[in-house]
Amino acid sequence: MNKDIKNIFLFTFGGAVKKKSFIITTVLMSVIILVACAIPAIISSDSDDGDGSVAEGEKSATLYYIDEGDVIPNGFDGLALAFANLNVEKKLPQDLETLKSSLTEKTQDCIIEVSVADGLPVINLYTLDANSMVYISPETVSAVLKRAYVAHVFEQAGVDESMINIATAELPVVMNFTGQMDVSGMVIGILLIMLVFFAVYFDGYNIAASIAAEKSTRVMETLVVSTSPKSLLIGKVLANGTLGLAQLALFLTVGIVGFKIFVPPDFTIMGMPMSFAAFGFGKAMLVLLFFVLGFALYAVLNAACGALVSKPEDLGSAIMPITIVTMISLYLAYFAAMMPTNTIKNIATFMPFSAPFIMPFRILNESLSAGTVLGAVAVLLVSIVAVTAVSLKIYSSSVLNYDKRLMLKDAYKAKRKTL
Repeated sequence: MNKDIKNIFLFTFGGAVKKKSFIITTVLMSVIILVACAIPAIISSDSDDGDGSVAEGEKSATLYYIDEGDVIPNGFDGLALAFANLNVEKKLPQDLETLKSSLTEKTQDCIIEVSVADGLPVINLYTLDANSMVYISPETVSAVLKRAYVAHVFEQAGVDESMINIATAELPVVMNFTGQMDVSGMVIGILLIMLVFFAVYFDGYNIAASIAAEKSTRVMETLVVSTSPKSLLIGKVLANGTLGLAQLALFLTVGIVGFKIFVPPDFTIMGMPMSFAAFGFGKAMLVLLFFVLGFALYAVLNAACGALVSKPEDLGSAIMPITIVTMISLYLAYFAAMMPTNTIKNIATFMPFSAPFIMPFRILNESLSAGTVLGAVAVLLVSIVAVTAVSLKIYSSSVLNYDKRLMLKDAYKAKRKTL
């Protein structure tokens, strides 16, 4: 590394890592990540119905079962087994009206009445309203009573018990994916989109703020005397990029530790277990590559904007165009990730400002061709070179400007000021 670049790197890195805003943001994000990791454990704890041996006093509501004519003799036993977290009680048909009047907002009790119509059982389920159906679902009731009814009919017909068991057995459904996308990959991909956004947005802003602050305190004059604007720009981008990577590594480490400690081994999303199979070493390196390229692209733009202003108070309006571009790129990547078609995905992939957001998601969840990955990398590299050349010109011309804020076109046309 060039000596001048190294000095700027150490100066910028040392100052940035000591800032209260950096320390507070790092601690706050780490806490948020740990809390997010603990949510699955809380959900699993709240939704755990036990092993069926729930104590009588702990049962939350009562399920009343009325079977006029004993149409489904084993229905009561089936419901008691399926809803072990409820009190299941048999009642007589004449109790129905009294029980219906007892359904109030203070109780989440349910009533199941079995009657006969056209020779087949009819199941009537009574609850106060849809919000009261917390502990019971019509699909489960139907499945349990249908299984019990079929078993009873077969038994009456003299069917062998083994055949009855086969006829009433539940067939398990195992989800298999021929492609790479699964729920875990999608969740991780969305999280990566947000992490890349926060990294390029906040670290880019820090670069611009650092340059604006150094200009306002005249520190920039000392730096420019000892080195060139090119070395200044490269040193600051490398320092903030290294800091951003270190912060990202910390967040990932906190996430892994939190996942190991808090997330239950059997936790599932939409019925599927969490899996990091899609996040192999090769794909992790590609994700890191796009993070670095995306950071470099936005960093040089923010550095130029920081040099345009003469005081930190003007920084917000100076970086507003970059903020708008960043937000549009983020939303484009997010909607592209949610779309089933590839048209919007390809648009986001080959647009340099949105590629760093969408590519980590696609790398984890799709079987991308080498041409697509190389094309996105090439677009980013060409864009970084072009933007760096323009930003360096603007930076060199405006870094020692202490007058009113320069417009972009004026800064680009102006000659570099010297002391």
